[in-house]
Amino acid sequence: MTPQLDDDPRATARLGALLECINDAAIIVDEAGRIVVFNRNARQLFGYDEHEVVGRQLDILLPEGARENHARHLRGFASSAEPIRRMGGRPDVMGRRKDGSIFAAEASIARFGSGDALEFLAVVRNLDGLRPGDAELVLGARAAKAQFLGAIDHLSEGLAYFDADRRLQQWNAPLCRLIPDIADRLQVGLPLEAFTDALLAATSRLSLTRFGDDATGTTAADSATGEFVGECAEFRTSQGRVVEACRRIIPDGGIIELYRDVTDLHAKQAALQRAVGEKDAMLREQRRFLAIANHEFRTPLAIIDSSSQLLRARLKDHASSTVTTRLDRIRRAVERIVDTIDWAINASDILDAPREERIESFDLCVLVDEITVALADVHHAARISIAHPPEPLVIEGDRSLVGHAVENIVSNAIKFSGLSPEVVIETAAEGDVARVAVTDNGIGIPESEREAVFERYHRASNSAGTPGSGIGLYLVSRVAQLHGGFVRIETPPRPGTRMVLGLPFRFPTRSGDAGEKGRDDEVHRDH
Repeated sequence: MTPQLDDDPRATARLGALLECINDAAIIVDEAGRIVVFNRNARQLFGYDEHEVVGRQLDILLPEGARENHARHLRGFASSAEPIRRMGGRPDVMGRRKDGSIFAAEASIARFGSGDALEFLAVVRNLDGLRPGDAELVLGARAAKAQFLGAIDHLSEGLAYFDADRRLQQWNAPLCRLIPDIADRLQVGLPLEAFTDALLAATSRLSLTRFGDDATGTTAADSATGEFVGECAEFRTSQGRVVEACRRIIPDGGIIELYRDVTDLHAKQAALQRAVGEKDAMLREQRRFLAIANHEFRTPLAIIDSSSQLLRARLKDHASSTVTTRLDRIRRAVERIVDTIDWAINASDILDAPREERIESFDLCVLVDEITVALADVHHAARISIAHPPEPLVIEGDRSLVGHAVENIVSNAIKFSGLSPEVVIETAAEGDVARVAVTDNGIGIPESEREAVFERYHRASNSAGTPGSGIGLYLVSRVAQLHGGFVRIETPPRPGTRMVLGLPFRFPTRSGDAGEKGRDDEVHRDH
């Protein structure tokens, strides 16, 4: 049987005679993949008579594992600009005989005709001289390749592979799902430039850095290092999904492009940005409220302070020492209220390094005494004892911040110790660090939560019913960090809590090292 390529019967006869005379198997199939011509050497190679194969699909001559891949390549060749693909000199084709045996072969393929008359001529050459078992090895390699190609179809990422000539050779199903508008344009042999044009036509570009039009000029250095060409690009598909694409050069000069859906990631980033914006707005509102409260509180406090000063001056020579002491306590209480308001208003500044102009040298023992006297004026039921070393503990730092940190620790010790608080405050030098240890007889902190209580807004599980915001110990930890020190919880010799604040005698360098270290490492807590 010969193909009707021409109305000239002589041309048809010449082609038929030519196909019968060549030493290789020659097979002609139509556009639908049905066998039209099956020459003498094809009959000898495959073991079929002509009437057994003509009109049947070419798949009958291929192993099952190679049929899908072969059909894909045939479709790509049909739509490409190449008129012929010659034998590549390597066993990249597998054939299946009538008896079921498999053999390795080489093949050339040519296209002729057009439209409904499109046909393909395949010239197949058996690879003579193979050693026993070589065909099986080649078949195994082909099967492994088929398994690999099947595996990449199960990836969540889309993949496209271009050979060293920048022509599309392989792609997977996820790529077509991610960007369905380019699925019909994909074909074996499609140039990289045409692929990129199709991609850009099917999507709206969100970001692009040396990807697409200008990425095709990849250098040898890119191939040698295997680095990504430029930055990953992002596109929005017609379905509204955001797809990230990255390109990688591989050692043989080919290109692999990876695509992944980052729509959910974008949504999470947008939600995070909104949350940050809402938090900033809340902080601004909080500062505005505190500023108003500051103004409203300061006026009556100033009146109380000036009145107490006036009373003390007028009663200087007549009042008893008890009255004078009471007036002094009123003035100290007013000062502490004003200082506490300032602390609340400026608490957010504790997240940054202290201002250099506020760093000074001061005696930690004196500071602890001042705080203890002020708290004793308020908490009359608390029994507070202090133990200092014989020598002063002069350290460098922000005296106000350190004072608030110590006050917070002592206040917590009193607050969580019930109706009869017993608090012991000990100061000591330990190497290059000054320590303040506060021990109470309160409810204690569960050992499993001794790290968590220093986190913002965290309160111990046994603190229910006791007022608190969960921010005090967090601010204590930040003060410790900003001074290059530590805060930790130790197990006391009796029921209760023992909290230790350690501060270096010398303040860290003014370059902000302590603040940066604090942000990176969090609080240094020992057990």
